[in-house]
Amino acid sequence: MIGEVKIAHEGAILTCKKAFYYQEKNFFKAIGDVKINQGDTLIQTSDYVDYDADRKFALSWGNVILRDLKMTLTTDTLTFNREDQIMIYDTPGKIVDGENVLTSNRGKYFAGLKKFTAKNDVVVTTPKDTIYSDHLDYYTEIDQAYLYGPSDIYSEGNHIYTEKGFYDANTQISHLVKNAKIDYGDRLVQGDSLYYDAQQSFASASGNFK
Repeated sequence: MIGEVKIAHEGAILTCKKAFYYQEKNFFKAIGDVKINQGDTLIQTSDYVDYDADRKFALSWGNVILRDLKMTLTTDTLTFNREDQIMIYDTPGKIVDGENVLTSNRGKYFAGLKKFTAKNDVVVTTPKDTIYSDHLDYYTEIDQAYLYGPSDIYSEGNHIYTEKGFYDANTQISHLVKNAKIDYGDRLVQGDSLYYDAQQSFASASGNFK
């Protein structure tokens, strides 16, 4: 099919400049200005898409951009499981969510939960903080991060380190539960469990507190 190609399949519409349809396999190869529109909430564009209609599985590559009502993901290669509403990227990706920006070398997006699981050199930049981690879960609708593994949070006047914890980018409240410490420059707070409210300049600690 050549020209303004339009393919509709179970709630999604795919448009492109050219497509090959393998009828026995129920499989499409879409080329050039490819766009997948799933309802009014999820839109994806790329240079190429391989789409398995039986499995409802799409592999997209080349200038991939995924948008929903709040966030935009850009990467080079993306797999999209429409059955489970899960997208995976194994090439460096960038997520822009309002004023917050998340970058990582690979990650997974759960559309139903509005959640990113990001791994390898993860950086989250907000107007108030910068988070560095190797593994975190980030919920785009509520701007909350769950940290796994060594993680650093930098904001004006302090540095937080933890190997497991929770951080709310809106309220700047942290709950840190493994090898946690808060460095104020002239003061260092450590403990097995730390609670920190940056806006109120309030911290509490329990377990091996120093």
